[in-house]
Parts: sequence; C-alpha cells; structure tokens
Amino acid sequence: MTIGRDHTLYAQWTPAPHTHDYKADVTPPSCTEGGYTTYTCTLCGHSYRDTYTPALGHSLGPAVCKQEPTCTDPGLQERACIRCGHSQPETIAPLGHAYDQGIVAQEPTCTSPGTTVYTCTRCGIRETQAISPLPHQYGELVTPPHLYRGGGLHHPHLLCLRKLLCGLLCKPQRPQLGQRQGDHTAHTGQNPV
Repeated sequence: MTIGRDHTLYAQWTPAPHTHDYKADVTPPSCTEGGYTTYTCTLCGHSYRDTYTPALGHSLGPAVCKQEPTCTDPGLQERACIRCGHSQPETIAPLGHAYDQGIVAQEPTCTSPGTTVYTCTRCGIRETQAISPLPHQYGELVTPPHLYRGGGLHHPHLLCLRKLLCGLLCKPQRPQLGQRQGDHTAHTGQNPV
C-alpha cells in the first residue's frame, strides 16, 4: 500500500497456527500406472501423497484369431485387456505339414530304388522319398549241367528269384581239381555270356 508520495507500506500475512485437517483422495492403480492417496488440508490447502500401490498390469481376455496359420506361415491372434481395452497381438506357430500314409509311385527292384509320394492333407504339397533297392534273392540251381558244343562241362547258374525284375544271374567258376561239381563261388554281379 502506498502512503503519500514517497512512502510504501508492505504487509505480510502469516497463517494462524492450526492443526491440519487432511482429507484423503485415493487414486486407484491402473494397468500401467501405480496408485496413491493424496492428503489435502481443508484449512490451508497443504497436500502430500502417500500409500503408493503398484500398477496392476493388463488382464487379458480370451484370444481372438485374426489370421489362421498355415503349414508354413504363422498366424495372428489378439487378446484385449478387460480393464483398459489394450490389445496385445500374439503369433501362432505354423502348423507344419500333415502327410498321408503315402502311395508307392515306383516299386523298388534288385538294382534300382523305388519312390513313395506323400501328400499333405492340408495344403496338398507332395514330398517324394526313396525306397531302398531290394536285396538279391537267389534260389536253387535252375539248369542241369550239359556239354559245351566243343566238349567240356557247362556249369549251372544261380538265378535271382526276382529275375523278372532284375534278370541278374550268378555264374559259378569251373570246379577245380578235387572240388565238387555243385560248389559255387561268390556272386560276381555280372550276367553270363
């Protein structure tokens, strides 16, 4: 306040001593923010915070599929928080192929492998796997001994029982002195001449 031309009067107000009368105002926690209580004096307006509580975190509801997964590509689903509505995406792993029992496309023989074709029941893709060749299955002597045109003994052959498939013959060597006529050598893997 100004008094006269050259004098100014200043006043300082000091609150009267009192006992604070606080009123509590609770701020509850949310999914991402912690809660607290604000205490405010009804007489002078002084306030402070206390009684802190942690954030609740999201409470996700059931998953809602947005994109179905395939055999090779992942899918997508979302879960929404039941409190704040926040949407959280989640990846669905690829299903992988579901092959059938397979169909033999080519039967194996004694000398050649076979193939089996498997088909995925979901996407239709095909996969081919090899079948190992069959082992030779030799039977009994099939031709009796007879004479060559020029003389001498013609020895019998061992015939693979799958001859219709591979036609492989085993030709024994001529018996040596002291060797019986029915003895045979190991399979040479070559057709007789």
